[in-house]
Amino acid sequence: MQGFTGKVFSALLMATAAVAPSQAFAQSCSTSTAYYGVLMQVADLDGNGSLEAVCNGYSEIAVVASNGTATRYPISNVYWTQSVIDDIDGTPGAEVVLGQAPHLTVIRHYSRTQVSQYVGPNFTIAVGAVADLDGVAGKEVPLESGSNLIIYGRNAILRTVWITPNSNWKVCTEIANCASNMNSTTGAELLLALPNEVKIYSMASGGLSSYWIGNQYATLNDGVRDFDGVVGNDIAIARADGMLHILRPGSSYLQSISGSGTFGSSWTLVGYANLDGVAGDEIRIRSNTNNRIYRVYPRTGSVQAE
Repeated sequence: MQGFTGKVFSALLMATAAVAPSQAFAQSCSTSTAYYGVLMQVADLDGNGSLEAVCNGYSEIAVVASNGTATRYPISNVYWTQSVIDDIDGTPGAEVVLGQAPHLTVIRHYSRTQVSQYVGPNFTIAVGAVADLDGVAGKEVPLESGSNLIIYGRNAILRTVWITPNSNWKVCTEIANCASNMNSTTGAELLLALPNEVKIYSMASGGLSSYWIGNQYATLNDGVRDFDGVVGNDIAIARADGMLHILRPGSSYLQSISGSGTFGSSWTLVGYANLDGVAGDEIRIRSNTNNRIYRVYPRTGSVQAE
């Protein structure tokens, strides 16, 4: 019996050894027989629930399945630095989108196809703002192209939105929720930063709203969130002169909160918390003048010292 148990145990070890490499292939661009480049991301590209490794092979994109089988997608030698690996068309499986101006290269592994979509001579993918912008299955890819915002979505549809006469603007991507639901309509909105103003673009409604800040400003870290308990995120903005603004895109209202007599014109963010038990966060800031912490209640605009 002992010998039999030992044989079974050895057989299990051998089986485990045989399975482990194939599972590792799903996380790697190397197999026992080939090297396919640098790992970009692991994702389900064919919609069957298993993960594939997406590999940058420089002159190709290789998709390596969990069993080590690779599918190669040759790409031109056009230089590219930005990519999106996500569900763009709403069908099972993620797509690989490469920015190769003047084209986007889109790989649909589930159908083993790739297409080249002409966009224009110069554009940048706003990678951190890829989101479902219209409320229909599949995410959209925002592109910055000179004075225009271009949205790439399913069925290779391009939507162009004029933003400004020059290229001095950016899609917000550096903080959380830059692309999120900011009103009660379906789909996410985009936060756009311009000198002295911000704009909110809604693909669902087609609207582009402008809010004049009138000074240099910065969106607070993690400052796109619910401050009033009403559906849709709000935006906390610090102006260079110390004025605090709360933008509520859902109601098109820009609230101004002055620190005069309390936190002053020089202050730093401490964090956010629900301090009154009512839906919506309050803001805690530290005055650089008196080193005290103050609580800002956006719903009322009131300020209290701790």
